[in-house]
Amino acid sequence: MLKGSKGVKNPYVIFSVIVILIIALSMAGVRMYQRFESSQSAQGKTYSPDGNEADEIIMPESRSVEESSDIDKLRNYLVVGLDESESLTDVIMVVSVDETAKTAHILQIPRDSYVSDDLPTGKINSVYSFGDESLKPIERLEKTIYEMFALEIDNYIAVNLSAFKDAVDAVGGIPVNMPYEIVYDPSKIIPAGESILSGEQAEWLVRHRSSYKSGDIGRVMAQRIFLASAIRRVKSLGAVSLAVKVLPAVYGELSTDLSISRIIELYSVMKDTTEENITMHLLPGEGYQNGSQAVWSVHKQETADLLNEYFRENIQVPADELNIVELANTGNWYNNTNQGMNEILQ
Repeated sequence: MLKGSKGVKNPYVIFSVIVILIIALSMAGVRMYQRFESSQSAQGKTYSPDGNEADEIIMPESRSVEESSDIDKLRNYLVVGLDESESLTDVIMVVSVDETAKTAHILQIPRDSYVSDDLPTGKINSVYSFGDESLKPIERLEKTIYEMFALEIDNYIAVNLSAFKDAVDAVGGIPVNMPYEIVYDPSKIIPAGESILSGEQAEWLVRHRSSYKSGDIGRVMAQRIFLASAIRRVKSLGAVSLAVKVLPAVYGELSTDLSISRIIELYSVMKDTTEENITMHLLPGEGYQNGSQAVWSVHKQETADLLNEYFRENIQVPADELNIVELANTGNWYNNTNQGMNEILQ
């Protein structure tokens, strides 16, 4: 059963947890705070993995109930992965689910995205360890995303590296069709074409970046292929099969602040979401050399247009209201990189 819960045996719940897990599979090396609401959650209590009562996550003051009232159908889930030092966010994604239209839009935020020179490297991946000490690391990242993009985060999702590999192996591997060869190192090669990745090979794919001319952007695009393939694989398995094969492999490893009731609700959406209704987007920008740091300069107007079209409901936030520091916008790099899951897997 999920830690902090009592006897969650509904296969629909188990299936939805695994769908969430697969969304999180594109990250590498995660170790986050784990909070599942227990059956006492109606009393407003949350519990840590050891069953002791834990503090509630304090939302930044700027995210008031009034400001959030426009978000009725959309739910934004922050998916993050830490690097091996566990101090930097190696992967950042916002998964926006429209529970009425049954669509999902995934915003891939490059870890090198420029935030401010107030950070050691200026990059968003360092927000987790630096900044407002009154906030927990995950809260710092949530706040930064809200301030930069006017996107409120409803919940976060994380899974550690061990569970990542175990889950891939538990479903019999992830079939992928790579358009190019990936050489993680001379003895660790993923060939071009069709193959079934083991958990270890999947780690090579999602972590590799050294051979891409575009650096981290190349890795982000490769992760996109893996993520779409993983979702397809999970959707091809039945709830019972997932419960028997995968749940034991990831027991206690899925880290999220989602309540059991929200997981059930999310399942009701995800089970009916087709590949055509799952779309991935790269945060608009271009590479820029900011002093000694190579960063991703976020394009302000293009980002506003993207978020207004796919990640907001009932509101339009103009570019000049986003707290984005645009270091460069030559118009030479960013093109429409929105791809539906079915297009990615063609």
